[in-house]
Amino acid sequence: MTQTAEFYITMISSSFAIVGCLLIIATHLYFSELKKQFYRQLVFILSIYDLLLGIGCLFPGGSWDSICSGQGIYLTGISLAPPIWTACISILTWLRISRNVSGKKLRRISLFLNFFLWIVCLIFFFLASFFGDIKNTPPTHWCSPTSRTILTAVYVTYWLSLVVMMVFYFLLIDKIRKESKRLQEHQTTKSQEKRSAQIRMSIIPISYFFLVIWSSIKRTREVAHPDCSEIEWLDIMQAIFDPLQGFIDCLIFVIFASKVRNKIPLMLRCKKSQVPKKIISTQINDKLLININNDDEM
Repeated sequence: MTQTAEFYITMISSSFAIVGCLLIIATHLYFSELKKQFYRQLVFILSIYDLLLGIGCLFPGGSWDSICSGQGIYLTGISLAPPIWTACISILTWLRISRNVSGKKLRRISLFLNFFLWIVCLIFFFLASFFGDIKNTPPTHWCSPTSRTILTAVYVTYWLSLVVMMVFYFLLIDKIRKESKRLQEHQTTKSQEKRSAQIRMSIIPISYFFLVIWSSIKRTREVAHPDCSEIEWLDIMQAIFDPLQGFIDCLIFVIFASKVRNKIPLMLRCKKSQVPKKIISTQINDKLLININNDDEM
């Protein structure tokens, strides 16, 4: 199988996404204060979905029917998880900021949306398994369904997620703008931090929209005109941006977030400092044992 430039670009982009997702997940699990922040929990879940997508995009489907079929089924379902959950993030963030929904009620809504997401993914897993007619598709060599009905259903779900995402994004931005004006006269450090977190959360939908718009245009074109010729620059844009959301989120919520970024060296330092402590403790225990043995001999 001859590898194309798009294939290698996809591998590099997927690798960046996987590293970014793992860094978000690691910092979330290591720092207990991040686990308590609702916005961080949403990003943590998104990173898991982006990680699963990045792993699926990292390798070509291959020429073996079973491997190709497995990758096609997996990517058909899991590729819908990030856009659907990003739309859910827009909804949940809007509910939190605009409607003051919080606590258990917001968590119940979050669980329901997660459940809904997995139901949708499982439906597409099932459809791709039995009706997908999965084949290796150049130029990226991902295996995907060739059934026009399933492709249309996937793309409609994809576009619906983007529309919902952008509607709630603009509602959210409007609310943040109004709140910023209201609090401008009596700003406090806490209000500034809150607004900064809200703005950071609102970046997710718009960045995601920019990343996936290229593949969305390509997919819509393929459904509308199945026999149309490939556009190379559109293939390259899809290869670069499709799996990259995990890395972008890492930049927003780890690298550019000073509170988290400054803690990463501390995390690494703590891990290193644990080794000498263990050595010292074992040395002390050995000395105590020697002293006890000497006392017994005396």
